[in-house]
Amino acid sequence: MKARGNFLHQDTPGLTAANANMGDAVEKLCVALEDWCTLRNLECNIRKNQKNIQNLLEGKTVEVSAENALKESFDSSRASRKDKATILSTWIAIQPGEYLDAKQAKDASKEIANVLFGLQGNMKKIFIEFEEDQKIRLDNDEQVEAFYSLCPDDGVALFESFQSIYSAYILMGILKNANGGSISSCKVAAYDQYKEDLKLLKDLVREFASEKYDEFFRGDIFDSSKGFRARNYNPATAKGYTKYNSVRGASYDDFKKEVEKIFKGTVAEEDIRYVDMMQRFAEGTFLRRLKTSDNGSIPYQLHLEEMDAIVENQKQFYPFLESEKEKLESLVTFRISYYVGPLTQKNARLDNHNNARFAWSQRKEGKEHARVYPWNWEEVIDRKQSAAKFMERLTGTCTYILDEPVLPRCSLLYEEYCLLNELNGSKWRDMGGDWHRFDYETRMEIIENLFKKKKGSVKYAAVEDWLKCEKHKSCAEVKGGQGETGFESKLSSYVFFKEVLHVDEIDEADIPMIEELIWWNTLFEDRSILKESIEDKYGDRLTDDQIKAICKKRFTGWGRLSKELLCGIKTHTDNGPYSIMDVLREGNPNNNARSETMVFMEILRDDKFGFDKLIEEENMRRVSEVDNFDVNDLPGSPAVRRTVNQAKRIVDEIVGIAGCEPQNIFIEVTRDEDGRNKGRRTKRRYDNIKNAIAALKKEQKEYFNKDVSDSLNKTNPSDLDNERLALYFMQNGKCMYCGKDLDIKQLDKYQVDHILPQSYVKDDSFENKALVHMEDNQRKSASMLLDDSIIRKMKPYWEALRAAGLIGEKKFKNLTRVRVSDKELGGFIARQMVETSQSMKLTSLVLEKTYPNTNVRPVKAGFSSDLRKRLDLIKCREINDYHHAHDAYLACEIGQFITMRHNKLYENPISYSHAVKDFIAKRAKYANDHGTPMSTYGMPGSSSFVISSFLTSGFDEETGEIFKDAWSAEVAAVRIRESLNRKDCYISRMPEETSGAFWKETLISPRDPSLGKNLSLPIKKGLDPRKYGGYNEQKFAYFFVYEAVKIKKKGEVKEYVFAAVPVQVAAIVARDPNALTGFAKKDAEARKIKFLRIIREKVYKYQLIEVNGERLYITGLKSVRNARQIALSQDMTTVFLKAINDKDVAEDELKSLFEEIVQRYRLCANRLGNQLKIFSLSDSFNSANSESKKRALVSLVAIIDAKTNKIDLSGIGSGKAVGNMRLSFSKEMSNSKNHFAFIDQSVTGMFERKTYL
Repeated sequence: MKARGNFLHQDTPGLTAANANMGDAVEKLCVALEDWCTLRNLECNIRKNQKNIQNLLEGKTVEVSAENALKESFDSSRASRKDKATILSTWIAIQPGEYLDAKQAKDASKEIANVLFGLQGNMKKIFIEFEEDQKIRLDNDEQVEAFYSLCPDDGVALFESFQSIYSAYILMGILKNANGGSISSCKVAAYDQYKEDLKLLKDLVREFASEKYDEFFRGDIFDSSKGFRARNYNPATAKGYTKYNSVRGASYDDFKKEVEKIFKGTVAEEDIRYVDMMQRFAEGTFLRRLKTSDNGSIPYQLHLEEMDAIVENQKQFYPFLESEKEKLESLVTFRISYYVGPLTQKNARLDNHNNARFAWSQRKEGKEHARVYPWNWEEVIDRKQSAAKFMERLTGTCTYILDEPVLPRCSLLYEEYCLLNELNGSKWRDMGGDWHRFDYETRMEIIENLFKKKKGSVKYAAVEDWLKCEKHKSCAEVKGGQGETGFESKLSSYVFFKEVLHVDEIDEADIPMIEELIWWNTLFEDRSILKESIEDKYGDRLTDDQIKAICKKRFTGWGRLSKELLCGIKTHTDNGPYSIMDVLREGNPNNNARSETMVFMEILRDDKFGFDKLIEEENMRRVSEVDNFDVNDLPGSPAVRRTVNQAKRIVDEIVGIAGCEPQNIFIEVTRDEDGRNKGRRTKRRYDNIKNAIAALKKEQKEYFNKDVSDSLNKTNPSDLDNERLALYFMQNGKCMYCGKDLDIKQLDKYQVDHILPQSYVKDDSFENKALVHMEDNQRKSASMLLDDSIIRKMKPYWEALRAAGLIGEKKFKNLTRVRVSDKELGGFIARQMVETSQSMKLTSLVLEKTYPNTNVRPVKAGFSSDLRKRLDLIKCREINDYHHAHDAYLACEIGQFITMRHNKLYENPISYSHAVKDFIAKRAKYANDHGTPMSTYGMPGSSSFVISSFLTSGFDEETGEIFKDAWSAEVAAVRIRESLNRKDCYISRMPEETSGAFWKETLISPRDPSLGKNLSLPIKKGLDPRKYGGYNEQKFAYFFVYEAVKIKKKGEVKEYVFAAVPVQVAAIVARDPNALTGFAKKDAEARKIKFLRIIREKVYKYQLIEVNGERLYITGLKSVRNARQIALSQDMTTVFLKAINDKDVAEDELKSLFEEIVQRYRLCANRLGNQLKIFSLSDSFNSANSESKKRALVSLVAIIDAKTNKIDLSGIGSGKAVGNMRLSFSKEMSNSKNHFAFIDQSVTGMFERKTYL
């Protein structure tokens, strides 16, 4: 019962060792691969070779036929896996097409074949969208699990079919010696074969390498120092067969290599026995252990077959076996489906509404208190109701509407949304004319004639051909979809159901049924519940073959949007109520832009539609309807909810301190970085530039620059993180405004200009930047756009760069722009004021519900960054965490200014178009007339409208005459500088409780020389780890303190004990608080002391403590880190920034910085300073080289700020790994001369409570 077998063949209950075959697995592979190829407009030959593939995998002889193109019969039972994979790849034979070229198609077939036979396969060559190689073997569970998280949604079914084939292939290998018997007869035969194999190997070694026999078969059993045989040798030092046989986890491949090595160069290599042995090694069957991961391929039916045979043979001696046979069988066959979940809700963790968080199973009426057994669980548990609850829990929530379930990615509606959004954003032209979007009639015809006719993607070329044929556009060109050569979106579900229902067009009446079928199919991997659900509800509308086809098809993945968002929310327009999907289908219904083609984000942000406002109102309605609304009720990841909760707690505390609700709350909104893209962007940029320069050479030879091309070839892709260098190559080595050559060795002397000024839009992308000569950067018109003379001169060059792909359409448009319309400018302003991030929206929602009379406003981090640059305010994240407070303060200053001078920016940003234009024109005219900017804070257009206005007073500074408002830019600048120079920011850190694994998962052998003696965690209860092995590195959830008495000669002495609570004990304590006392008593007994009472039940990681006036964070059972952060002067901060960026720094500046840091150590971290010996390192620091000094300074700041626990100061005369502070908490707390206190802080750090011991 311990290993019942897998449940991969649940649909074949009659499976036995005698009738097992590869048929079902091969059929699944054929279906999955054909579907995958169809979606990519590819073809393959797998179906016509299906029978040959099954024979090959089952180890049979494949005869020559027209389909398999073999020259002679192929005995797969005697072939290596590599040879079989080579044959299989020719039968899969994916054909080249739009998605894969000839080489890629051949590589994909080869990698699929390798993976199916358990060889290493590179998934990147199958799913070419990966940036990096994804090499896996299906016998490596960790690699398989890791790839699952990366696998594209439309590739999951194909990857699962690979696993099915491999599992079935391994099973056939196990059963090949069954000879009509059971799985046990296979194992007996394998045992006998192992015995024969071992005898053969020994005979070969004795015959051809006798001098290595003892070393290879008896291991390292001689003590060379004593000269005689050791009784207890360490198997880990053994070699050859001894290591393979004795050491857990010893590699089969390594053993094979050792066998090859021992016979290398001997005449054994010509012996037929050796050749046969190595052939079986390659197949993985020679001296193969009986207990391997291969046994995971054995289905439960084969174990059930054996158990039935045992019962049949033993029932005459034990009659109860016959009467309880069904119950015994259920122990093997029962499987609680994942959609049922935990069978009991007793002791289940509850949410804020007293509903079980991780249990959802529903019981049948009258069975609420019945006990559940393997043989009655289906009588007690309501599978369908449990499945419905599971659906509710599993379905994600809409990005925009609270608690609204998302659509399946393959639903008809979501696929239509994706297609319309992509198609509406694409453009076309004829005869080299202007680019424009498709109108309503053309879009609908393209969808009907192209997308609804094929499962796969539609290429631009196909649309161009259609335009030529149907619309008589002889030179039609199409671009602007998500793919380089075509549209990524497709209507594959629509085409699939057309085929299933045998119709040319899906009837509107069938759409609700189809949407539900897709929903079920996406949710249920278990085809049995899917089939049951379809038969129950639609059995009268669908035939058996149709149901079978739907169950065979695998829909995967979820969208980001809900049906309610796309179709439910409607806005009033000039032509009646319209939903987002209505606008996507028909275009703009308003009279001022009738039938204008729009994409999703344009619809959402359109001020006249007001969808943003409607969504906000809908969310507020949903929140207000929930009693006792809690942050945990919000959608989103735990990280997002944690962010919202922390923000609310901080505001609540500040409101409590102030004694009243705020008028405004300003939230600084930062841009989220996707860690998965780290390192990929620059690699793609490098490849794109390289391809574009090659295209320039081929198609625009007069502009090709060989020196630039050669320089790029010598450049490392990571070097293109340098903005100026990247722009240099994108501009083909020339100034973008005059066409003169740029010197790659002197890029710092040129200026990086925002083509469309920041006063219009905060766009720092490469598409809005140009590297130019300083004098050419001043040649802009009153609108701050490029002068007409520049455009006329440079336009042909820009067109050549665009044609080659060095610049995009957006950049070309910015360069050639002669005006900015009010609508465009309004959109620019709106994007600077409106925030779309989920965390911001949810935080606003919670704060608005909590404080209904308060305005909650976003302030984008770009404003703060802009203001820092204009006022020359330094920001350094590495010195301390003050920059978080500084950013929040700047956001409040900017927000307060906006509410004073430009309050309508939040309500109606588009109305500010004229004001922005006038503002820019006045400052540009002043600069041109006077040769200097109007203010002292930079050239016109160099900052956003908001920051430029912020730095302009609302009254005459000399006369005091108010012409706008009472805002003083000078006073604000002084106030900001003074505030940012304060060194008394509150720093608080959230204590942490560790959860998850109870211990490190590595199982340690009791014979392990270094770890085996100290094992304390058994494999399971009752098994002594000294005999059976166990685990080490127990994980602790938190710590606690108890008081105890130690018996000494002089009498009883009280002491405090600081102890750790393991994760598994913490789980028990959470259910029963008294369990901690029992655990403490056992701990005291082990220490041979008498337990008195618990002093502090929980001490978390990063708990703040104070020991004799020094503040520290607890980070482990005996480890601490410094808890006081330092602050440096502005001058020293500048020096530190140079050091951390590895720039040249004067020696006297480094010396001054070191002295200031040492002084801060005396004030903030004396204990740490003594441990680092920093107070006596002045002379050695001064004598060190500049690089060592800079590294040391950066390290000293990192460790004092608790960012690391040890640093390398060897460059200035100290140790290589110093600073790891250890503290015996029990000793420190028990010492009556010490002042030891736990410090509990409020979330802001403004309040704290000290508990002295």
